[in-house]
Amino acid sequence: MARAELFGVLLLAGVLLAGCVSFQPPSNVFVQIAAPDSVASGQAFNVTILIQNSDSREHRLDSIDLPLVWLKGMDVVGVFPPSYDHFDLAVVDQRTYSFNTMLPADSDVGVVFTFAPQKAGTFYGPWSVCIDGGASCRDQDLRILVN
Repeated sequence: MARAELFGVLLLAGVLLAGCVSFQPPSNVFVQIAAPDSVASGQAFNVTILIQNSDSREHRLDSIDLPLVWLKGMDVVGVFPPSYDHFDLAVVDQRTYSFNTMLPADSDVGVVFTFAPQKAGTFYGPWSVCIDGGASCRDQDLRILVN
């Protein structure tokens, strides 16, 4: 098979596969993210993520992504329950915390990030909570003012 034909076959297979794979999070898993509107520099605060699985089957918390801009003025000093890994993806301006935590049917699971602000400013950006895989995420913009 010629190189161009092979490329065409692989491209078609990729398009067909993409059509069969859903990148939408489950419709019956809900996410709420809560944080204070403002804090004093040096005052630790929490960002609380509540994941509600209203489905009759189990799902999985894959990861939580937060904007790197938040980390330019504050440190993450705790995550509970602990993630098993975290890494920065500068190309999409985010830090990913990997969990692989099961979300039992008809249950609520909370995740708490504790931050220690190091400088004043307004920190704004999208947080993503990914369910059953890293591409099926619920997004919410979060803004905090550090005085």
